[in-house]
Amino acid sequence: MIDSSLSLYKLIILYLLKQVSFPLTVSQISDCVVGLNYMTYFRMNEVLQDLGETGLANAEYDQHMTHYTITQDGLESLYYLDQDLSGEIKEEIQEWLRDHSYALRSEAGVSARYHWNSAEGYVVHCTVAENDVTMINLTLAVPTEAAAKTICEKWHRRHAEVYSVIMKQLME
Repeated sequence: MIDSSLSLYKLIILYLLKQVSFPLTVSQISDCVVGLNYMTYFRMNEVLQDLGETGLANAEYDQHMTHYTITQDGLESLYYLDQDLSGEIKEEIQEWLRDHSYALRSEAGVSARYHWNSAEGYVVHCTVAENDVTMINLTLAVPTEAAAKTICEKWHRRHAEVYSVIMKQLME
């Protein structure tokens, strides 16, 4: 039973990843699969790790979050095992995605990363993109790694406000 449950959990996450055209964060995946009571948060993390180790999903890491996409092997596995996932589960996932599509796309277009540059110190790259159009691309040099981390964390929460202030200042 555990093996079949694990296989079902993998199919659920692969199906979710296939339905979107952008990477999903652990938090976004959790909101769906835990929110729909398909699995616990801890089980979801085990499944994500297994999907990554077996090459069915790809995990991309930045300083404070992990983004997942389905791989070609994951697409092929889902194609052959699609009938093992009930129509009800598929419909619930599709409905959840419809209800959360704007928020998911908004989060997917926000990025903040930093790296060390010996000439400038820590360099933070903050971007916001919508529909493949870069709305803002901001690069800042900061003196400490702590400052770089703080900016990255706050960018995800306050990017719209920062964009608005910059636009207002430049348009006046």
